[in-house]
Amino acid sequence: MDFEGGDNGAAAGGDIGSAADMLGGDAGGAGAGAGTGAGAGAGGDAGAGGDAGAGAGPGAGGDIAGGADPDWYGSLSADTDGESASNRDWVKAKGFKDLDGMAKALRSAEKAIHDTGRVKVPGEGASEAEVAAFHKAIGVPDAPDGYAVEPLKGEDGEVMRLANGEPVEFDKAMIDRVAPIAHKAGVPAAAFQALVQEVARADLEAMATRQAAELQEANDIAKGWGKDREENLAAMDNAARALGLGRSDLISMRGALGPEKAMGLLVKIGNGIREDTMIDGGGRQSFGLSGSEAQAEMDRMKGDASISAKVMVPGTPEHARWKRLEAAVGQAADRRAAQGI
Repeated sequence: MDFEGGDNGAAAGGDIGSAADMLGGDAGGAGAGAGTGAGAGAGGDAGAGGDAGAGAGPGAGGDIAGGADPDWYGSLSADTDGESASNRDWVKAKGFKDLDGMAKALRSAEKAIHDTGRVKVPGEGASEAEVAAFHKAIGVPDAPDGYAVEPLKGEDGEVMRLANGEPVEFDKAMIDRVAPIAHKAGVPAAAFQALVQEVARADLEAMATRQAAELQEANDIAKGWGKDREENLAAMDNAARALGLGRSDLISMRGALGPEKAMGLLVKIGNGIREDTMIDGGGRQSFGLSGSEAQAEMDRMKGDASISAKVMVPGTPEHARWKRLEAAVGQAADRRAAQGI
């Protein structure tokens, strides 16, 4: 084979090789270049030790190919061990003159692999060290607690927040449960972050859809009560107050039992409380508001411009609340009159 620049000794040793051959394939310009007669022997570098594509091959192999093999060749195996050539024949074909030159070529090849970011994908039977190196390269944390979960973000990339302005928090128990599984499976930190974010968003969307359906059903039920609507809503208020149920408790109850059962139960409890009302010396219902408390609530509503504007609008929650409070004040007055107070 002729090379640009004239004859050279390496041609006598077979095809010109390079560090790319050590990688098991063609690595581009780091292979045989246009080596001159002096080859790599003049510079001391061999294989891929020179610039890529600029004569990286050991061109001075002619001295080896044309004469006796160096003594150190004898320490190399002559068995092919399933390869196309033995280690001895392979090194001879490469034209390495000494161990130092071969070491330089190996180091250059290793650097080329590192610089390109290549990493060996562990196959069946891979050692723990190989698996660990691969995991490190792709971003798997050293331990399960290395999976740092950022605040939940929406599709727009902004942090999702609750009505009070606080960020939506992840279920820590869930994260603590799945993190060890992800780590054992070799899930990169970035992939884990993306996965939990998407799962959380999907859960929130499903919850919002479910709550919207429950809310619609609850309103349909209340509308179906007709003339008993206000009375039943008042009974529900009494039940919630007596049981100490807050807004989140009622929403959870609605979700667990369904709107129909939850509302029906509260109406029954509230009506039962009304029928079994006990009056203490201060004219207080043991399970409801006293007349003075109801009046204080009405005064508060009148003092809030955003609420007072809705109080006189039939069909609004504020109007319904006002009517219930008004009834409580009237009932308290009737009780006092009956007792001669």
